Amino acid sequence: MRKKIIVYIFAAVFTLAIASQAQAAIIGIDVSRWQGSIDWDTASQHVSFAFIKAGGSDVGFYTDREFERKQAEARRVGIPRGSYYFAGAA
Repeated sequence: MRKKIIVYIFAAVFTLAIASQAQAAIIGIDVSRWQGSIDWDTASQHVSFAFIKAGGSDVGFYTDREFERKQAEARRVGIPRGSYYFAGAA
């Protein structure tokens, strides 16, 4: 019985260790013009995805002038990406 409990404890610890590593590996970034220039080559070594702001604000609608360049650079280094428009309170 004691041997069986030790095996169960080992299996539980092993499962938690694998799950925590999997969660730690999923890291993303949210970028807009406010982050300025991004070193996408370095970012690609540390992130799993990027959300890139296309535009919008609390005070009105605009298109982020850095959006196309940030999309192209993320694509170039192979970072999966999504985009969004921010719609603040009216």
